[in-house]
Amino acid sequence: MTPALHDSGRCWRSPGGLFSLKEPGVVTLTILPPIEPGLDRKTFEARLEAALGPRSLMGLDETAPAPEAAARGAA
Repeated sequence: MTPALHDSGRCWRSPGGLFSLKEPGVVTLTILPPIEPGLDRKTFEARLEAALGPRSLMGLDETAPAPEAAARGAA
């Protein structure tokens, strides 16, 4: 399994809980090193959490607009 992270949520606004508004922006995709197959569930989940944990919220501020929206002054 190859873990990956993306920040596309910065380009999708969800007023009322619906993902309905798209803002222009740049989505960053980070591909992390693969996790070898054949691990038991507990070990796999621990390795996945270790790989994603420090990166999963890196640079993400849910209140911040997408980069292009910020440049336009949109919130």
